[in-house]
Formats: sequence, structure tokens, C-alpha cells
Amino acid sequence: MRKPFFPSALSSASAGRFLRNAVATACLLAGSTAVLACPSKVTLNIQSTGYSGPIDIEFRKGSRPGSKVLNSHRVVTRGSVEIPGVCPATYFFAFSTPDADSVNVTRYFEVVNNGQQYSNPVITVTYSRSTGTEADRVGSARRKDL
Repeated sequence: MRKPFFPSALSSASAGRFLRNAVATACLLAGSTAVLACPSKVTLNIQSTGYSGPIDIEFRKGSRPGSKVLNSHRVVTRGSVEIPGVCPATYFFAFSTPDADSVNVTRYFEVVNNGQQYSNPVITVTYSRSTGTEADRVGSARRKDL
């Protein structure tokens, strides 16, 4: 007769801790980040005026220069992008037309945990073609300077 997987000497509390640890280890070994993901989400709503076509969106962590792209999406003319599993830190969005060297950027925003809940920022922007020079545009940068 086979012995049970859990030794009979384990109390139910010890067996429960053992099982939770085993499941967490199995998830980590399987490459799942679900155990470590934060419950916050960030939403970007983008509209456009004077422009119709694809808009590339990058979700970035950190400050410029030296920020890191965490996620990228493409919408056509307008749309919403939702980024789940975002942990507390400083973020911003960069967006542009495909293959453009210049990008528009949102303000920095924070995802925070106040000890009871995580924030779920919603950012709304309107994208439009600029008729001025690059120096006249507010909230713009070269992609390489991000």
C-alpha cells in the first residue's frame, strides 16, 4: 500500500501551509506571474482630431531618460487600452504614428497602494496633428530620449 503524499504527522495548518507553498512554487516554475502580479490596472482612453489612422501606444515605467517600455499597443484613430497587473511605481504613456521619431507623452502618474487598495488610474488624451514646429509642441520628445 502506498503512503499518503502528506505525512500523517503534519497538522492540518502545517499541511495547508505546505500545499500553499507547493502551489506557489509550481506557478513560479511554470513561468506564471499571477502569484506576484498586483491587482491594479491602468486605462488609457485616446481620441483623435484631425488625424485618422494607426496610433502606436507605449506604456512606460520610470522617468525620462531611462524609462522602460512595459507594454505596447496600436489603436486606429481612437480606442482604449487597459493594462492589468500594474504594481506601485511611476509611469507614463508615449504615443505616435507608426515609424515616427517624435512621440507625444502623457504626464507622469503614480500607481499607489494605500495599505487597503491599489489606485487604478484612467488617463484620457486627445491626439491631433500639430501644424507648428516640433519645438512648439507641448509634451513631445524624441523616442530615443525616453
